[in-house]
Amino acid sequence: MIDHLDPNVIEHCRNVLVQYSNWIHGLPNGNNEETAEGIREVAGIMAAFRDCYNRTERIHECAGSQCGEDSILAELLPDQRGIYIDIGAGEPVQCSNTWAFYERGWRGLLIEPLPEHILQLVRYRPGDAVFPVAASNRTGAVPFYSDGTVSSCLQGWSKTAPKSPMAVECMAIAEILDMPDFQCYRNECSLCSIDVEGHESAVLSNLPWDQFSPEVFCVEYRKYETDRLGDDISAEWEPILIENGYRLHATTALNKIYVLGAQGTVDTEEAEEIEEKNMEPESNATL
Repeated sequence: MIDHLDPNVIEHCRNVLVQYSNWIHGLPNGNNEETAEGIREVAGIMAAFRDCYNRTERIHECAGSQCGEDSILAELLPDQRGIYIDIGAGEPVQCSNTWAFYERGWRGLLIEPLPEHILQLVRYRPGDAVFPVAASNRTGAVPFYSDGTVSSCLQGWSKTAPKSPMAVECMAIAEILDMPDFQCYRNECSLCSIDVEGHESAVLSNLPWDQFSPEVFCVEYRKYETDRLGDDISAEWEPILIENGYRLHATTALNKIYVLGAQGTVDTEEAEEIEEKNMEPESNATL
């Protein structure tokens, strides 16, 4: 199924839906098998168009970060070219902290274990390197719990995730970044985005801090909840960033942004303005 269309095509689909809907409602009642078959066929076409239209709309509505993180990151990293590493990359466009950078000309390493996301990343981010594993502090097969488009290595991380996990390949992040093909990303990285649903401590504790020092980290800090913003769990892993020279720069409804060295300190008034501006997530945000 096509899941990304030009806006002109979307408008055409909308018009077709209206025409087919009017045609169906104008059909006479009865048991005519030909009419019934026609209705079923048109209903299928309408469903396909509607599915395509709805999913395309969602991509456009939330292209990039959910809570304005990419705007803050763009101010910190204004260069037209650069390198990012996206750990727990998820979808290529929707709710992605690195999509806006990709469009600007940046390139990077996307680490993502879910097969459906991997296929989308390869399709929509052909300039990036995609590594299909779960990043952690250990290597080997691990149980993986998926809840829609969100997933985690932690059992019980989601109240609605299936109890039976899938098995995915897991690698220590230090090993991943030490692979010959990925050392250039490790050495030149300016932005590291981490979204691993409660597994942040394992990832951050295993980073090769003597070789890896991006200018900016963007880390999701809330426990996953389907019906509300989850609790702040950054106390579990923030000390790792602080110990390695990072300072909190901004907080949004879902992510905390840290900057290396003195650049990370902002005065109280400015920090409050940044937080107030970005604390409300998009209405369609995936928490």
